[in-house]
Amino acid sequence: MKTSIPLSPWKRHVAKWQHCTSCTLCETRSKVVLARGDLPCEVLFVGEAPGKSEDILGSPFIGPAGQLFDKLIARAESDYGKTKRKAFTNLVACVPLGERVKVNMPEASEIRACRNRLIEFVNIAQPRLIVHVGKLANQYAIRGSEVNWQSWPSWKNYTGTKRLFFADIIHPSAILQANAVSQETEGRRTISKLIDAYSILDEKEIDVDRHIAAGVFSDEDIPY
Repeated sequence: MKTSIPLSPWKRHVAKWQHCTSCTLCETRSKVVLARGDLPCEVLFVGEAPGKSEDILGSPFIGPAGQLFDKLIARAESDYGKTKRKAFTNLVACVPLGERVKVNMPEASEIRACRNRLIEFVNIAQPRLIVHVGKLANQYAIRGSEVNWQSWPSWKNYTGTKRLFFADIIHPSAILQANAVSQETEGRRTISKLIDAYSILDEKEIDVDRHIAAGVFSDEDIPY
């Protein structure tokens, strides 16, 4: 008798959501864009919505903005001297197309309809740092009360407290739309924020309270 091989959490996630019809975005999408990267990960980047390139190929952050984002992350990791296990996803998994096939920001109802999918992926990814990419991603930021900590492994930072860190950065598409001077400024700022957040994960001696106050990142105690 053949014994079926249990699906991995990621494969179960794909099987569950790849034909999702939870909102009207399913009517105009080409593909459901779930995630890419390392599982589990140390850092999870949560953007806003897939674009046209992502809709065609079915993977997040692979269009022009995503390519710029990869370069900024690579530069940050090069300057920092260490790479991290990373994963990428969005608030919604389907491209929000409007009139004349223009990509819009997702509506609040669409974000809510996709929330269970997003939180399920966070539980699969089990990051120590969640980076919200863009104003909308920060507006609908993931919070500790939404996540099932019981399924996560134990880890502690240098203070001895189990924590999940959050950071927010500008969306790379906004950098692309800026003038050359602003692109350079925002690119450097993004790199600096990532290096600071990475430092916390590796227990470097930087002023945590100062960076939280400056909006570089926040932290949240995780109940045991």
